Amino acid sequence: MTTMQQPAQSAAPDAVQTEAHAAPRFALWQRLLLGVLALLLLIAATYAFAWFNANRLSQRFMADADANYEQGNYILALTGREAYDPDAQQYVRTGGYIDVERIWSHRRSWPTPAIVEDARVRAGEIIYLHLTLEEAEGYIQANIGRPAPYFGEIYLHLGELYLREGEEEEAREIYESVPQLFRGRTALIEEAERRLAEMDE
Repeated sequence: MTTMQQPAQSAAPDAVQTEAHAAPRFALWQRLLLGVLALLLLIAATYAFAWFNANRLSQRFMADADANYEQGNYILALTGREAYDPDAQQYVRTGGYIDVERIWSHRRSWPTPAIVEDARVRAGEIIYLHLTLEEAEGYIQANIGRPAPYFGEIYLHLGELYLREGEEEEAREIYESVPQLFRGRTALIEEAERRLAEMDE
């Protein structure tokens, strides 16, 4: 009696089916990867564009500040100002060193251009070498009750300016009020205490 043998089933159809499922899955991962790369490139391009604009504005503000510094307009060089331009029929900002620093004040601003350190140096020169008593008083009065760059440094230096004019009581009031007005500013408080100690010697 002859036995009929069943033909062996081929594994080929299963393999073809597996490959058919794998191909769309691989294509999906490719699309996702390309989407992520495109997003990253867009973010990088946007940041680069913003950085370029910020740097260009910094250069303009620095040029404004340097021009005023060379002309002896020290407080204007430090703070800048906004004034109405009748020709342009709009308010135009003349930059100061503080403006340059403010542009790059965010901790995520990177890389910070060297011009920012130049602005800090010039600001220090103005505060400690060029600022007059009247200018220091004007800056303090104009910015009382609101955050202002270098407010603490100018307030402390105001005491030194009073001393130069022989107004010791006014200077003492400045130094004695620093710890209460600038809590947390350790260096500022220590400098005020040092100056008070010198006055008491």
